[in-house]
Amino acid sequence: MGFIIWLCVVLIAVVLHEFAHYTLARLQGVKVRAFSVGMGPILWKREWRGTEWRLSALPLGGYVDIDGMSPEQKKEGLIPASHGYNSLKTRGKLAILFAGPLSNF
Repeated sequence: MGFIIWLCVVLIAVVLHEFAHYTLARLQGVKVRAFSVGMGPILWKREWRGTEWRLSALPLGGYVDIDGMSPEQKKEGLIPASHGYNSLKTRGKLAILFAGPLSNF
């Protein structure tokens, strides 16, 4: 029973953390391609408001795929320097980065 309670607490913390990143990015006009709770193989996914919402097999962790943050996109030239996350000033970038930890605090 203790493990189930622990898992629920972790999932709530992950969802709040990632949703804070998502919210700050969207408020600044940055596209969020994916919001995932869990890691590994995708068990369920749904497209809504331009974001693919995912539930993955391993319930520990999660991520938000914010347009322009991936080093691979920058390296391959897929995202111009003035697009998405890259177009934000330092203050906007820091707001997105620190939103998650602050929500858990």
